[in-house]
Amino acid sequence: MTRFLRSSFTRLWPIWIGVISFGAITLVGLVGLSHTSWPILAATGFFLLIAITASVVPRQAFITIFNRHFSWIPVFLGAIGLPYWRWYATVKTPSHDFFLTVAQVIPVLLLAAVVDVRRSATLKSYQLALPIMAAIAGEIAALSQVAFGDAGPKNVAALENEFAATTASLVSTSIALLMAVLADSAISNALGREDFDD
Repeated sequence: MTRFLRSSFTRLWPIWIGVISFGAITLVGLVGLSHTSWPILAATGFFLLIAITASVVPRQAFITIFNRHFSWIPVFLGAIGLPYWRWYATVKTPSHDFFLTVAQVIPVLLLAAVVDVRRSATLKSYQLALPIMAAIAGEIAALSQVAFGDAGPKNVAALENEFAATTASLVSTSIALLMAVLADSAISNALGREDFDD
């Protein structure tokens, strides 16, 4: 056991440094926030757990997992967070600027994911169908709030639903991009870079 831990730390110390740095930056950024911001801490801890888990998974396993399940994993992980994000919108009211910003971020993340998948040696373009649909749904929800969110009496239920849809779409698109990058990372050393550029 000791030998395994020592070997893991030796091979993965750059990842651990990145995880620790991310956690430190996040905690510093949360200093001074109100007690109602604790869900952010919970979400941060969840993603740190994923990062730590990913750091110890054999790189070859990424190929098998991502190649088989890329089409639904990002959308599924985004969808299971819908109740959480809808509840969070009742704790802290989302601002108009949030929807305006996310409406600009989602297309950029989606474009990056599409480029990575198109250049991937393991993933296929058709596997992007569900992630693209999720991105479009979130973009529509964000643009709806940008265009009509301030018109007339505020519809609290609609605001909560659109915040949940927008955030879940942002999560799905981000995970799709992450998976597209990691899918080929396991074989990038085995194959020459010229194989990926063809």
